[in-house]
Amino acid sequence: MINKKNTKYTKQIKLDGFGISAQEKLFNAKVLIIGAGGLGCPAITYLAAAGVGTLGIIDHDLVDETNLHRQPIYTSEDIGQPKVTVSAARAQKLNPDAKIIAWQKQLSPSNALEIIRDFNVILDCTDNYEARYLINDACVLLNKPWIYGAVEAWEGQLAAFNFPKSDGSKTPTYRCLFPEPSAEAISCNDIGVIGTMPGTVGIMQANEAIKLITGIGEVQNGLLLIDLLHNNFQKIKVTRNEEAITLITSLKENYDADCNTETSYEIAMDNVLKTPDKYFIIDIREEYELDESPFELADLNLPMDQLLGNAFAFRDDMNYVLVCAKGNRSLQTVKKLKQIFPDINLFSAKGGVAAIV
Repeated sequence: MINKKNTKYTKQIKLDGFGISAQEKLFNAKVLIIGAGGLGCPAITYLAAAGVGTLGIIDHDLVDETNLHRQPIYTSEDIGQPKVTVSAARAQKLNPDAKIIAWQKQLSPSNALEIIRDFNVILDCTDNYEARYLINDACVLLNKPWIYGAVEAWEGQLAAFNFPKSDGSKTPTYRCLFPEPSAEAISCNDIGVIGTMPGTVGIMQANEAIKLITGIGEVQNGLLLIDLLHNNFQKIKVTRNEEAITLITSLKENYDADCNTETSYEIAMDNVLKTPDKYFIIDIREEYELDESPFELADLNLPMDQLLGNAFAFRDDMNYVLVCAKGNRSLQTVKKLKQIFPDINLFSAKGGVAAIV
């Protein structure tokens, strides 16, 4: 119960149509934030401050200096610490009455249903397309609403998926918009991002969660495109695709096996280093990344764009391993190259340089 003598929430309780009842709903809500990075930092901060009673945070990564411009919940003193540990502590200080549940692990097909099951609203703050499909499918199977956010450069996207409308029907899912993963997917690690962009989208994700929980206002039904460079906002209508949803439901009995479709392209560097003579390692990072995080085990340094531009002649009697910062670019590059050279033995180093050095 909300203590009426507590003035912490006075300003939002005074809002027309909000009141104690909406604040009670926030207090009784359970919100899961997947990813404690650029999107997760503002979402965690504002949902904790708003009075959400139970806040779950899951992230496997560590605080990195190159991310501080867009992850202001952390400081230079936190570099090298688990993001989830630091962000959970900050959230607890903002809201001592809240229950903060933290997992220092990556969401995966083997744990997604178990973790997501106990929460009312899910926020995808990973900005990772593989995690996005996993979150979507798990939320559809568990009948959970979830809020999508994505950013790159000066642009962002926002949508709420799979929540009930007033007539009892459901809104679209992410697969209704993008039925299958795209081989062209990129991230802010590839092209950069202005720090205010994930801040804007992360706050908007928190705002959509508040509206979903309290039943106040209009939840973003459809895709909102945000361009901060030119101050443009555009809404795109999305219709529910029952065929795609039926496909998701059919995965339920064997979720672990069917949802994780990427493993055949990936290889752990531990296995490569046990028999280094069997593999030719290509570091596809840009030159500035090589200076920041040297990786001396690579046989060749060739940026992704040059590799895709046929700047290297593959041999069919070699095993090639591509390495990038965290494994996302190398995985996408492998998938693109396999479409061109299906017979080449080509793998992506799982977790990238971050998992090696």
